[in-house]
Amino acid sequence: FERGVFFHQLGKKIDFDGELQRGRESKAKARKRLGIPNYDDPFYDRGLWCMNAWYNREFDAAIAHNRACCLKERDILIKEGFRKPDELEFVKQE
Repeated sequence: FERGVFFHQLGKKIDFDGELQRGRESKAKARKRLGIPNYDDPFYDRGLWCMNAWYNREFDAAIAHNRACCLKERDILIKEGFRKPDELEFVKQE
């Protein structure tokens, strides 16, 4: 989701893969371990449910889930610490 927003709004390709993972820890486990709230995520960390909601045109629920995910990821980075991000790769729009 976040990559798509950056790419389509700014024309910037950014890779988030693995940035929030500790080994193989899921975001849900990290959130619970760190005491991070659910932020009214209607799908309780289940991204597949969000994708299904989007396909079923349940846009409000999908957007609420993605908002909650961004807040959870922010909190994980703040609580766990984070590394310097990779350089951005700028992509020309055609």
